[in-house]
Order: sequence, then structure tokens, then C-alpha cells
Amino acid sequence: MERPPSPPLLWKCVMRIPDHLRRPVGKFVGWILLIGGLAGTVAIYRWAEPSSPPIASIQNASGTNVAIRLENAPFVGHSNGFKTWSLQAGKIELERLPGGSLSNIESIDLTDIRDGLLFPAPPPPKAIPGTSTPSLPGPDAPAATLPKETEINRITPESETSYGPWNAQFHAKHGHYRSGLLTVLPPELAPLYRLQSEFRLSGGVDFLTREGDHFQAQSITILDLLSKQANRSERRVMCDDGMKVSRKDAQVSANQARFDTTSRTVECLGGARAVIPDGTLQAERMYWSLDAQVLRCPETTTGVLEGIPFTAEGLVVDMKNHRAHANHIRLELRNEVQGKFHL
Repeated sequence: MERPPSPPLLWKCVMRIPDHLRRPVGKFVGWILLIGGLAGTVAIYRWAEPSSPPIASIQNASGTNVAIRLENAPFVGHSNGFKTWSLQAGKIELERLPGGSLSNIESIDLTDIRDGLLFPAPPPPKAIPGTSTPSLPGPDAPAATLPKETEINRITPESETSYGPWNAQFHAKHGHYRSGLLTVLPPELAPLYRLQSEFRLSGGVDFLTREGDHFQAQSITILDLLSKQANRSERRVMCDDGMKVSRKDAQVSANQARFDTTSRTVECLGGARAVIPDGTLQAERMYWSLDAQVLRCPETTTGVLEGIPFTAEGLVVDMKNHRAHANHIRLELRNEVQGKFHL
């Protein structure tokens, strides 16, 4: 005769529980089994669901997040839909805002910059008459005459259109580009301009304009500005750690320099020395009009012209016509000297 099967272990445990506790314990066990089943279902679902890969985040030496890194590649900068600069670089790092997507680029780090070209600063966008749509006028077509469906639609942030031919060549060891929204203007410019972008070059910077103006420095900063009063785009090239400026056979070295690319005027500050074909000049400040080849020294200037030492106040030297005049000048004449300069 077969032996009846023994009851399950769980049933044995339940039967040993006193009758007045058996019902509450049964409910408790039921809830535990229900919660465990739900948790298991969620765990299996999450394990089976494909996870989206995170955006690659590399940290450079400065500790910022690098979203994209390129090597030995060309790169082009744009502003208001126009190409403003292009270059070839040994390494390019695009840094994004913390927690931002690939489109939220904060700045660009460049190493071993060569074949750099700087293009004219484009004008700010203007609205088409009778509409609120901003247009981006080209150099040969004002906004009011552009057809709605042609030129305006063709000019995009990825366009290779520039606002004119290149106006400067440059190379440097390093570069750092930042949007104007992330940079503070120098105090002397902040009341008059809004900053659109800042491009800082450092390490053996060589900057040559199309007209032949040659700038050499350890670092320069290129500022693209928007005039608050005239709503006009302007550009400044600034240096605060020593710059040498050469034009034909004249040269000026200054501790600080400010170059206006439109008027082609260099403001030399903090002590400057000029070497010109007819002598040398030293002054605290100099203003050099590269186009007219005129040097203005509003304060005390010392130097030598045609072999004659002098000290002058308010000196103006016209190198093109070999003339000079001053509000007050004292010459140290030792003998009769004839030369090309007329005082």
C-alpha cells in the first residue's frame, strides 16, 4: 500500500501557526509575494531595454568638457551666417557647456594653427522692410533689395560665404575662441560696444594684413564688436604683453597695442619706440595711421631725426612726405646737418 505524499513544507509551517494568527500571516505573505513579483518584472524590463549611450565627455588640461576632438583638420568660424575666419590646426577641441548637448559649444581650443585667414566682420542682421524676418545682407546686395527666397535662404551658419575677401593671414601655436555671451569686454570698450566673439592667439603670433601691415607678438586678441550707437560691426586687434608693428621700412614696438582694422590705426600704449628711415622716437603713447604713414605723439617725445637729438611736445611725423611739426620742440644742435626732414 502506497504511502500518501507528505504535505509541502510551507503548508506544514502554516499549519503550525495558531488559528488566531493564521489569517494575518497569510495576508502578509501574499503582499510579499505580490511586491516581489512586481519588482522582478521591472528588473527584467530594465535589463532588456537598450540603454542610450551617453555623450562622450573628455576633459582637457583645463578641466572643461571636450565634446569633439579633431586632429590635423581644417576649421571655419562663422558669425551672422558669414565665414569670419578659417585655418588648419594640429588639434581642435570643441568644449561644451556642462551637461549640455553637442550643439551647446562653449568655446574652441586650437593647437598648432597655420594657414589662418581672417575675413571682414559681417554686419548685424537687419529686418526685411514690412516683415520681422532678419536677413543677412551680402557685400553687394543690401537687405532691402534681396529677394525673399534666394539670397536670404542660401546664407546659413554653415555657409562658406564671407563678407569680402580675406583681410589678414595669421599663424600661432595656440588659439582659444569664445562666444561674446561668455566673455567680458575691457572697461574702455564696454560702454560703447557689445561683444560678438573673442579669438585669442598665443605663442609666436604672426599676423599680416592684405595691405602689408605686419604684427608680431606673444599673444593677441581679436574682438568682433557691435557698436551700440551705430549698430555697426567693428573689429579690434589687442595686445597687452608687447607687440612689434612693421609697415614698409618703419617699425614701432609697444608694451600695449590696439589696432582698428577699419581705419588701420594702431594705438601704442604703455611706452613705445619707433624706428623710421630718418631716425628714432620714444614716447609714452603713439598713434600710427598705417595708411597715411603718419605718427602722432600727443605727449613728450624724445629721439633723433636726421642725426639731431630733440625733445618735443605734440609731435606729428609725416613719413610719406618727410615732414614733422610739433607744438614745442627743443633741438640739440652740434653742427650743421642737412637732411630730408623739414621741421
